[in-house]
Amino acid sequence: MRTQNVTRSFRRHLLVPTAILAPAALLAAAIVPALNAPSHAAPASAAPRSITIRASAAAFPKKIAAGFVSVTLVNDSKGTAEASFARATPGATLAQIKAANAGAQTVAGFVRLTQLLTFLGGDNTIPAGATETAVLDLRVPGLYGVDLTIGNGPNRLLTFTVTPGAGSMAARSNGIPVSLKDMKILGLPKQIGAGAVSFQFTNNGPQVHEMSLVKLDAGKIQKDVLTMLRSPQGRNGPPPAWAHDMGGMDVLSPHQVANLQLTLSPGYYVAMCFMPDVKKQGQPHVMEGMITHFIVQ
Repeated sequence: MRTQNVTRSFRRHLLVPTAILAPAALLAAAIVPALNAPSHAAPASAAPRSITIRASAAAFPKKIAAGFVSVTLVNDSKGTAEASFARATPGATLAQIKAANAGAQTVAGFVRLTQLLTFLGGDNTIPAGATETAVLDLRVPGLYGVDLTIGNGPNRLLTFTVTPGAGSMAARSNGIPVSLKDMKILGLPKQIGAGAVSFQFTNNGPQVHEMSLVKLDAGKIQKDVLTMLRSPQGRNGPPPAWAHDMGGMDVLSPHQVANLQLTLSPGYYVAMCFMPDVKKQGQPHVMEGMITHFIVQ
């Protein structure tokens, strides 16, 4: 379950609309140089339950014991793939969620939706043939869902129940600690070693956040991205050939923590949050300074 927000617009058009885009039908179907760079490989000692989702034949268990769960998305399709997780707020009804979803193009509707759902992160766009792993905090029993998007096809909603039980209750991480805080992305080092890189995201702000990664061709820098986002071409034209989506952390609600492992190739990267600012008529956070860059070597 994810909000169909301007992040996807950037991936397809590198555009920033001035209004909030309607989210997907959430629950509607069922309620330094490389040698000197520090290692951020996923810790072998952390062993939460592991679940693998294949884009070509998506499936998810109907019931899971409460705890931390490692979810690996294998994109064996020909298009991109996304997976986002959320938990329904206790007492929220299907009718309430549907109503908030239908009205989420307004700031008030979007705020209402975030009150009915707690977003737990997941995987932003995963290129064809790639694999990403997210460690999710599912310690709270309740109704959950994963919203899968494969290529340009329709969303697939897989709901499941987290039950009280003896699941993994600890998830250590030596990943890069990243704080998503209004309106900054804090903690990313200026240089990261190439390969499998783990991040631990914490939303320390009062609004929902995400972190999308874009790799730029040689000669392009963060300033070029901002210039494009502000330009008529960025609003209406095709995506620039020099910007390449590399995935990232999907929507994360306030006070939530999630881990994500990505495989990064050498190059210049820009990290951004495209979530709408509910205090400023839905202006994307990236336009308020929630953008930074780093180099992978």
